[in-house]
This record gives sequence, C-alpha cells and structure tokens, in this order.
Amino acid sequence: MAKCIKDHPIEDVKEKLEDVMEFLEADVAKGLLIELEKNTWEQASLNELFHALKKLEKKIIEEEKVEAIQKIKSFSSV
Repeated sequence: MAKCIKDHPIEDVKEKLEDVMEFLEADVAKGLLIELEKNTWEQASLNELFHALKKLEKKIIEEEKVEAIQKIKSFSSV
C-alpha cells in the first residue's frame, strides 16, 4: 500500500470518526471524541488514526476490520 503524503487535520479525523461510528463501540467512539478535544495530537498520530478509521469504510475482510478497530481503540482512553 502506498504511503499517504497528505496530513489530515483534526477536523478531518473528527469528520471521519462521525462517518464510521456505526462500526465502533459507543464508548470507544465517545472516548476518541474526548481525546480529540482535549489532547494535543502529533500529526503522525492523526494521520494514522484517520487511515484506520477510513479503512472501516472499505469492503475489507473481518480480520482486517478487527485489526483496524484494535488500532483505533489504541488511540482511545476507554
């Protein structure tokens, strides 16, 4: 997979989170929203979270979906 060279601002990450909330546990989604509001994020982390969230929109196999959700959970305080 090619590496994305675009930096994703926090607003884009929040928007993508809203788009895929149906795939996440409610407490994880809420925890991420809280973390995005209160913490200062490094750009690399924002990009990584954005791409993990975006992966949930794609038609992926269950194993990839579980992997993406685990990655997303790692950014949440929940």
